Amino acid sequence: MNWLHQLANVWEYLVAGLTLLLSIIGSAHALLHKRDPRAATLWVGFIWFVPLAGAVLYFILGVNRIKRRALFLRGHLASFRAGQGADAASPANVEALLPAAAAHLTPLVNATAKVLNRPLLAGNRLEVLVNGDEAYPAMLEAIAQARHSITLSTYIFDRDAAGLAF
Repeated sequence: MNWLHQLANVWEYLVAGLTLLLSIIGSAHALLHKRDPRAATLWVGFIWFVPLAGAVLYFILGVNRIKRRALFLRGHLASFRAGQGADAASPANVEALLPAAAAHLTPLVNATAKVLNRPLLAGNRLEVLVNGDEAYPAMLEAIAQARHSITLSTYIFDRDAAGLAF
């Protein structure tokens, strides 16, 4: 009878260890792969407040299998490559390419190089447009100058003068 009690204790430790392991893995996956912070927070809370079942349900319902399947189907295609004329800026030489006023961005460049699988390309620029009075004319000008395609990511426009212009 003593061996049966010891076996029950071992079983409890195994279930507790498995629950902890799945909760840690599920939480890390949710934090890294959920695009919406609210969804990530809710999944992490669910995983930890409903032990074992929360992690199992996350792996069944919360993991985006469509995206994974798309990546699998595109696996034979070449990954992103810079255009022939574009020079990739490596993290090692980016400090020489940045103006002195932007030298503080070097750690950000090093961090993104470790996370992304895409090169930084020289020749890009950034212009801060504070409000719609500045942004809309610049956006419309960029659309008018487009040669190949236009990708617009913005809020829904009303059916007013600004919305109709777009």
